[in-house]
Amino acid sequence: MPDARTLHFDSKAALLEALHHRVNEQDVEPAMRKVWNCADARSALDTFVAASTTAIPRFIGIFNALEAAARVEPVAAATWQPPREGRYADCLRMAGWLERDELLADGVTTRSAADVLFTLVSVRAYESLVMICGWSPRRWTSWTRQALRSELLAPG
Repeated sequence: MPDARTLHFDSKAALLEALHHRVNEQDVEPAMRKVWNCADARSALDTFVAASTTAIPRFIGIFNALEAAARVEPVAAATWQPPREGRYADCLRMAGWLERDELLADGVTTRSAADVLFTLVSVRAYESLVMICGWSPRRWTSWTRQALRSELLAPG
């Protein structure tokens, strides 16, 4: 990776790769470490939401730029795929933990729980409710936690 201090990249692919690396290293990985360090799946689910509330505002600008570029640039699309897959893998890991702890509601599979996590705890969901509809980050966090508990977890 080029030295970011030079602000010079050999190609668009190198720039996009550097942006992905920056977002992952500075925002995503530290947030997700908090999740995986939780003692139990229920608290990890809450931490998953809180970590997203902290991380999303830090990288939403880069996210939107990369997503827009991915629609028209094959190089950007190829660069964009691994972070999306990594995000879904985190959702699957969280859903698997909920399943292992026997917290999932009847009829909720690990895959469907991951799908719901991927959608509700997403940049787009945050952007829609906080930035467009005017919710506070605190309200988004509270609502998202409650929606996930209601949709995914068994009563009790």
